[in-house]
Amino acid sequence: ISVNVDLSPLLLRQTFLQVLNDLGISSICATGEGDDECVSLANHLDCYLIARDSDYYCYNLFQGYIPFDYLD
Repeated sequence: ISVNVDLSPLLLRQTFLQVLNDLGISSICATGEGDDECVSLANHLDCYLIARDSDYYCYNLFQGYIPFDYLD
């Protein structure tokens, strides 16, 4: 099977966004690569950025980057 095949259920994204909206949880969607938006938001909120992307070590994050693998 190709690694580029999307096996997620139909309407998963729309359903997830609707649940966030119903719960009053704000969300931001990036078109394409979202690294810059994530860094900007983390710095604006003055919080850590938690992700699985080592590219964040190269950014100027005020609080820093925590890889998911370091969380219990």
